[in-house]
Amino acid sequence: MNNEEWLKYFEEAYKLPFREDVRFDEWEKKEFTKSDRDFLLLKAKSMREYSTIEREQCLQIVQIFTRLFFKKAIKGETFCPLEKIKSDFMGNSFEKVYGYSSGPFINLAKTYWTFRHQLNEDTDRPKEYTPLFYQILRNVETNIAGAFFPSAGVVSAKVQKNILKEFAPEIDVERFLSENPLLKRKSGCLGSLLFLLLLTIILIRLVV
Repeated sequence: MNNEEWLKYFEEAYKLPFREDVRFDEWEKKEFTKSDRDFLLLKAKSMREYSTIEREQCLQIVQIFTRLFFKKAIKGETFCPLEKIKSDFMGNSFEKVYGYSSGPFINLAKTYWTFRHQLNEDTDRPKEYTPLFYQILRNVETNIAGAFFPSAGVVSAKVQKNILKEFAPEIDVERFLSENPLLKRKSGCLGSLLFLLLLTIILIRLVV
């Protein structure tokens, strides 16, 4: 996927209502302007090189794109063909890995793993420079991975329920939780920190 294709996703994301603070029922929409486009195409820098205003803008965009991600996850929309992620599962199907072939959890899994695969593929591809939007996408991916598909540690049903309630209220949460095999692990507090990240309560990590 090239820069223009990713920017189309950002343009789509900007059409969705969002709220700066989940404690208040104050929703807004942002127009995807040339200024936003130019900002996303800036050369990525280390965290200390960003101004406070730039960090706040990145933080807002992380939340905006997270809402697009969950909108797509409701129907299991993918960011690349499912065939491309077979190698990530050693050739196994979602049904074999997770025990289900359909349902809200599988839909989220399809969206997440294709998003991650496409992002990894594009990040690794040689390019003239790394645009800032890749850092934003990586933060979205990292937050979702930590809350729903952690490589280590545990996941929390309460945290997942709260995230889905905020970002994807259309999902059948009880069915999602009951079909999530990762929740068979002992629940812990790791997800709580990642939930705060998702809801943009703490500072964004900007790592080149």
